[in-house]
Amino acid sequence: MAIYAQQGYGKSDKISRGIEDGNISGIVLSPKDENPTKMQEYINYIMGKYKDVEIIFDPQFYVSTISPAKEGNLLKYDYFKPNLNRANFMKHSDILEYIVKTIDYQYNLNLDKIVSPTIIVDDFNDPWSQIALTMAQEAEAYNLTKPGSKPLLVSICFNETALKNSQAVNQYLDMLSLLDVAGFYISVRREEKNSALEIEPNILSKLMYFNYILSYINEYEVILGYTDFVGIPLYCTGIKSISTGWFNGSKQFTLSKFQPSTGGRRPLARYTSKELLNCILQIPELQTTFDLGMIKSVISNSQYDSVLKVNPGGVPWPPDVQCLQHWEVLSEITKKIDTINSIAGKLDYTLDLIDKAKVLYSKLDNKRMVWQTSHHHLEQWERGIKSFRNEIGV
Repeated sequence: MAIYAQQGYGKSDKISRGIEDGNISGIVLSPKDENPTKMQEYINYIMGKYKDVEIIFDPQFYVSTISPAKEGNLLKYDYFKPNLNRANFMKHSDILEYIVKTIDYQYNLNLDKIVSPTIIVDDFNDPWSQIALTMAQEAEAYNLTKPGSKPLLVSICFNETALKNSQAVNQYLDMLSLLDVAGFYISVRREEKNSALEIEPNILSKLMYFNYILSYINEYEVILGYTDFVGIPLYCTGIKSISTGWFNGSKQFTLSKFQPSTGGRRPLARYTSKELLNCILQIPELQTTFDLGMIKSVISNSQYDSVLKVNPGGVPWPPDVQCLQHWEVLSEITKKIDTINSIAGKLDYTLDLIDKAKVLYSKLDNKRMVWQTSHHHLEQWERGIKSFRNEIGV
């Protein structure tokens, strides 16, 4: 399994189409974006029509500690508690109540797997990290008391900067590795300034190591939420799947998704190029590659590309098609990674993709191509992957 659809606002029929295209193998549900009645109806629909698609329910309990928060439909779920602070986690009985209500709700949905509630951790040494660990331990214990207990995925949600403290990361991994659970659902809070592709090399390296220890070394099932394109190097660590949606709020995890906003303009149409490992603007970037006689080098040859090959700037490229084409590219890459047995081989393949993308960028630059979309992430990924390789010795 590889690409999971990260549900967000305005799902329409995109997920169903992605499943039928063979590019989506699972769904991460978002209660913020669906009321309880519609959520149950949607789960019943997916289970009835797509029996091989895995459904994961992210309780999004972590929103309870965000202030100010835009909870959306979360306020309609009985397990959710808004406006919590550290005082609300001091009593064991309070933590147990959060656990019981969240897990019981998912059992009532008749899901095959259960995801525990958690809170956002800024540092693996801070008090919140201990609360999150206690919640994981209590979820493990409570789930085992359920008749016919189902596999439990412990939810972990942390700020990417927490990975900079290597000693704390290793200590936390040691504690997580003691849990008798099926695996982990991990969401990493990204910096608001970064695109979904950009990530500091050191953070990428440490995140790869984090997932490698849990999945490859300790053999837990690991599902990464909100990873999008940066999930490609992360997928090489032996994890089960990466998740992404259609808007930026479902492509990377930032607090802005759960905070009041003043609105914004409609995003410009983008095209996902496997060859460039990037999502470039339909106008002017994709059009310019056509004008330069280079579009055949840039085009991904997905099932949705034919309308773009003759006059890429002059045809409609609606958001739903952008999403489906994007999923197809990610799926093609991850399916190839799945065919490679060793971690070293997976990393070699990804580095080769990066090298080829950098060569193509160089050719386009020599033709005086003007870019509005950054491709700094290629250098970041390369450095991060090589650092990770040095750390684990592959």
